[in-house]
Amino acid sequence: MRVAAFDSKPFNRGTIAEARGAPGAEKYTGHSTQLGIGAIIPDEAAFTRAFVEEFGRLKDEFDIDTALPFLPTNGLLKHGRRKATAFADRLVSSIQDTIEGVHCAFVHLPPATHPTVSVGGVEGHARDIRTRLFIDRIGSDDVKFMELKIGI
Repeated sequence: MRVAAFDSKPFNRGTIAEARGAPGAEKYTGHSTQLGIGAIIPDEAAFTRAFVEEFGRLKDEFDIDTALPFLPTNGLLKHGRRKATAFADRLVSSIQDTIEGVHCAFVHLPPATHPTVSVGGVEGHARDIRTRLFIDRIGSDDVKFMELKIGI
């Protein structure tokens, strides 16, 4: 079965800067946004088989102790960011032939320059909401993973 899968994650856009009035002290300056990704998988069974097989091979190679057939990103990150990044890179590279297409998206609305976002208005009344609220609502934090099976 052909599948379209989507997910998003909050992402901080900014930098670490020296705090005013506190020499040597640092603070984060920037704002949060959402990063989103969608993938088209033409054969769900082939993708799942390749993913689980490669995950099993890589978990032995990277010395990741789990009886699970796969781990979410936060499970991999418990083994350190560098190891998790290398693991994910190898996993995705090895199964990329089972993925037909990928679409990545992000929103760039710094609240300092865009304090509100207009929502609605197609067939109803448009209203402004705070940018921070808009950014939070377009993410899928409440739904840890969304999958939509469609007949494409």
